[in-house]
Amino acid sequence: MIRMNHEMAMLLDTVKEYDDTPVQQACCDVLGKVRQVGDCVVYDECGALDGKTISEEEITKRYGDRTGFEMWHNEIRLSRYERFNIGCVLPFLEAVKERMKALFPRQFCYIVYVTGTQDVDFRFHVYREEEGMWLDEDIEQVAEPLLYDLDSEQVAVLG
Repeated sequence: MIRMNHEMAMLLDTVKEYDDTPVQQACCDVLGKVRQVGDCVVYDECGALDGKTISEEEITKRYGDRTGFEMWHNEIRLSRYERFNIGCVLPFLEAVKERMKALFPRQFCYIVYVTGTQDVDFRFHVYREEEGMWLDEDIEQVAEPLLYDLDSEQVAVLG
């Protein structure tokens, strides 16, 4: 279920239409670089993690927990794709969710936010009950437009 703050709702309310080309391009590019590293699912932009393992101890020492490790790696600037704008956000999110579900059958938390410079950023992490969500559930406290989707369909599968 998608939850968004007031700023994101107002921004999305201005969308009339979108171009599917940057949505598909971003989706294919992002998913082509997502890897499983131990119990984590990470965006490996430069191929630095491909085939590598990282110990639970190192993850805890450097990133706090597995969610922190994923969030460190899983920050993608979607607005770098030509013609990717706020209208592409929801179609991109739906496309990524569908494909991630097939590749990695887990529950994910997907986050999209717009920076102060109007860049559209995307982040994600595996939802682990013992670690919770990376962001505070009270998203109205965030000044920038923000939404998240805690992929509840996966809960039924994992439940």
